[in-house]
This record gives sequence, structure tokens and C-alpha cells, in this order.
Amino acid sequence: MIAGISLLVVIIALSLVFIYKREMLYRVRLKNLSGSTKELQDELEHTADQVVKRMELHISQLEYLISEADDKIALLDKKLAEVDRRAARKQTTLDLSENNEKYSYYQSEDSLLSDSGEAKQKACAPIVDAPRSAGKAQADGNHKHVILTMAEQGYDVTEIARATGMGRGAIMLLIQLHKKQEKNSN
Repeated sequence: MIAGISLLVVIIALSLVFIYKREMLYRVRLKNLSGSTKELQDELEHTADQVVKRMELHISQLEYLISEADDKIALLDKKLAEVDRRAARKQTTLDLSENNEKYSYYQSEDSLLSDSGEAKQKACAPIVDAPRSAGKAQADGNHKHVILTMAEQGYDVTEIARATGMGRGAIMLLIQLHKKQEKNSN
């Protein structure tokens, strides 16, 4: 019995030692684990700080690039405005030159019309079989030139007759004679 009790005490003592050792190993592992967790946390914080610094650097570089792009856009807008102004000036100059051409054309038309008024007066005057004077021959040559020019520009015989004050038959005759002369000269 004493042997049974002592055996029981030894088993209990060994059980207590075993439990104590196990508890100590658990605490050591927990301590090591918490230490490595702390190290991991410190390493993660350090890495996060580096990432934040890199992002701040990239952000500052992007802001610089954006400001440069804005400056270039402003410069291009100024150049575009200058090109638009030059184009507008050129267009104005072209419009003015076109207006001057139209004005000179209409002036020549007006002079033709005033010449036609004189031609109408001459046409209404009685026909006299007198020798042609040099002035009248020159006026007929001028009318011929005007008639042929207007015909080449595509004017209708009626329009040419109104502008020159001559009859349609005379104008048609002049145009046909001119065409025959061109055919014969070719």
C-alpha cells in the first residue's frame, strides 16, 4: 500500500512536472510568436512608410508634369489664336480684293451701260451715208471686244444686247463671224 501510495504520488508529481513543462513551452512559444508578430508588424509599418514616400514622390512628379502640360496648352492656345488672327486677316484681305475685283467689274459694266446709252442714242439717230470717222470705228471695235468678251464669259445674246444697246441680230452676227475667223485661223 505504501508502495501504491508512493507510486501514486510519483505519478501525480510526474503529471504536475509534465503539465508545468508543457505550460512553460506554451508560454515560450507564445512569447516567440508575439515577438515575431511584433517584428512582422514593424516590418509592415516600415514597408508601408516606404510605399507612402514613393507615392508622394510620384504624386509630386505628376503634379509637375501636369503643370508643364498646362503651360504647354496655354502656349498652344496662344499660338492657335495668333494663327486664327492671321487667317482672319488673310481672309479679310482676300474678301477686300474680291470686292475690289467685283467693284471694278461693275464699274466696267456701268461704263458699258453708259456706252450702250450712247449707242442707243446713235441707233435712234437717222442713218447717214457718210464716211466713217476714226472715233466711230474705234467705238465699234470697242463694242466688238466687249461683245466677244461677254460671249466668252457665257452671257446670253439678250444680256449682251441689253448691256451694249445693240440689236440681237448684230450681236449674233459678230459672234458667228468671230467663230468662223477662229476656225479659219486654226
